[in-house]
Amino acid sequence: MCRRLLRTDSNLQRVETAQLVLDRLRSGGADDSSDDVNALLRLLGNYVAPTRELTEEILSLLLFCENRVLLIHHLPKLTYQSKECVELVVQAYLELLSTDRSLLVPVLGSLAEMPLDISEKNTVVEATQSLLDAAVEEDIPAVVQSLLSMVTKSSAPKAIARLRSECNRINSGTLSLTMELAQRNADALASSAHLFLDHLHGIASITTGSGVDGSQCRELELLD
Repeated sequence: MCRRLLRTDSNLQRVETAQLVLDRLRSGGADDSSDDVNALLRLLGNYVAPTRELTEEILSLLLFCENRVLLIHHLPKLTYQSKECVELVVQAYLELLSTDRSLLVPVLGSLAEMPLDISEKNTVVEATQSLLDAAVEEDIPAVVQSLLSMVTKSSAPKAIARLRSECNRINSGTLSLTMELAQRNADALASSAHLFLDHLHGIASITTGSGVDGSQCRELELLD
C-alpha cells in the first residue's frame, strides 16, 4: 500500500504519505521490525523528493528513534541538497556523537556520502579525531575509509597521524583490509595518504617479522 501511494504522480499525495511514514517511525510501532523500518526508509529515499521540511523532520527522529543506525544510513538520500540543510545534518550528527560515540562508524559513513564542502569536511575530521578510540578494532577499516574520503590538504597531516596511531593497535587481518581501503583514497590525497600507507606496510612488516627499511622510517618521521 505504501509503495503504491508513494509511486503516484501526485506530489501532494507523496508528501502526505511521507508524513504518515514519518509519523509511524516517530511512534515507534511495536510491530515494526528493523527490516520494516529499513523498507520504509528505502521507499522514502526512492520516491520522495527531499525538502528542507523532510530533512528537519528526519533529523528530529535521531533524538529518540530506536533504529538510529538505519536512519543514519538512509539520511544522505533523504537530505535536501542545499548548503543550509547539509550544515543542519553535520551539526546534528556532531551533537549526536557527543552523547553516543557508538554511532561513530555509521555517522562517518553517512557523512562520507554527502556533498560536504571543504569547510564542512574540515569540521567533521577535526571533531571526530578525538572520538576514534571509541571504534572497536573491526570498525577501524571503515573509519579509515570514511575519514580519508573527507580529509583535505589542510586537515590531512593531523588526521592521518591520528589514524596511524589507531592502526598501531590492530591485528594483521584487520590491517590488510585497512590498507586495501586506504589505497582507494591514496591518489586523491597524494603524499599524505601514501605516507599513511607506508606506515601500514611498516606495521605489517613488523607483524610478520620482516622489519621496516630505512626509507620507510625517514618518511614516517614526516608525520611525527
